[in-house]
Amino acid sequence: MNITSLSRLAMLGAACIVAQSASADIMLNFAEKPSADSVVVSRVLISDLTAGPKTRNAPMVTDTISIQGLTATIPVTDEGDARYRIAMADAPAATRDYFIDFYTSPGDNIQVAVEAVDPMLYKVSGTPLMDGIAQINAALEPSEEQLMKIQNGQLPPTAFAEVAKTYDRILMDYIEANPTAPATVYAMISLDDEPFEKYYAQMNPALASTPLFPFLKADKERRDEQKILEAKKQALSTGTTPAPEFTLEDINGKQVSLADFRGKWVVLDFWGSWCIWCIKGFPELKKTYAQYDGKLEVIGIDCGDTKEAWKAAVAKYKLPWVNLYNPDKPGNLTQVYPVQGFPTKIIISPEGNIMNIFTGEVPEFYTRLAELIK
Repeated sequence: MNITSLSRLAMLGAACIVAQSASADIMLNFAEKPSADSVVVSRVLISDLTAGPKTRNAPMVTDTISIQGLTATIPVTDEGDARYRIAMADAPAATRDYFIDFYTSPGDNIQVAVEAVDPMLYKVSGTPLMDGIAQINAALEPSEEQLMKIQNGQLPPTAFAEVAKTYDRILMDYIEANPTAPATVYAMISLDDEPFEKYYAQMNPALASTPLFPFLKADKERRDEQKILEAKKQALSTGTTPAPEFTLEDINGKQVSLADFRGKWVVLDFWGSWCIWCIKGFPELKKTYAQYDGKLEVIGIDCGDTKEAWKAAVAKYKLPWVNLYNPDKPGNLTQVYPVQGFPTKIIISPEGNIMNIFTGEVPEFYTRLAELIK
């Protein structure tokens, strides 16, 4: 439940049967003639996606394939295991509701039965991996519907724990019943931390040769790093640990140091123009900044942007506080401070000590700030 997974593989009752090609192909079969006469196909090698932290910059190959009648035929790359995304050429948005998402290996023959394109409803089949993922997603569908109701306020937040328990139980049942199946890796990645560690320790060695194993390995490394960061975060949040000093460039090119604000409460806001929740939190942060005028300084620390994108975002969202550019290089502030996700907000006392660290846009940050600034 802690991964952005494949877009939903809709399980439709009567899928079209498509003859398997003699070559390694992806066969798209449309239930009815779409308005577009072509599809846009993007693919990226899994080895590139998992090569390091810069997955957003992984090389992607894009092509346009014509639709012949109700069918489009797309060759499967022989370069290695890959992730494909396919959208109609006239798709209104590049969101999960409008593309087909799946994985291939060299030699695979994949069938995609497309029932609708607005939004995209489809079924992927033809390989043990994709058949297994479809089976998992079908079993998870009731739980995901409940999670959506919780998110939309149709069910109380207190229902989350029981839904999450059911969700993980479904994944664990699949893992236990299919210890060597390629889709078991997909199920493991979707587990919460405690069961993940259990099943990772018991993992069948055969899974190391399955297409999605690089994702599992990277996920394990990420979880281990988060544990270290969480321990560091707890150790720092005592009110007695001095905040690490730094000097960065502000929006006007001036060098600004944390020490410049000694005597005031300070909030370090680690954010990026690409971070939706960072941006959603700006209105409330602006209110708080105005409320504690003279007592509080907010220091926005940009992460993961070019300098041009950072400046444009500061202007676009009219951020009234101090804004500093954090170069994306080894030793930057996200490594000095325990930044686990975005936004991260760190409260620093007038004496320069770290009081609390909050990951995500959470109301607890504002509650704690109000307790501290009286």
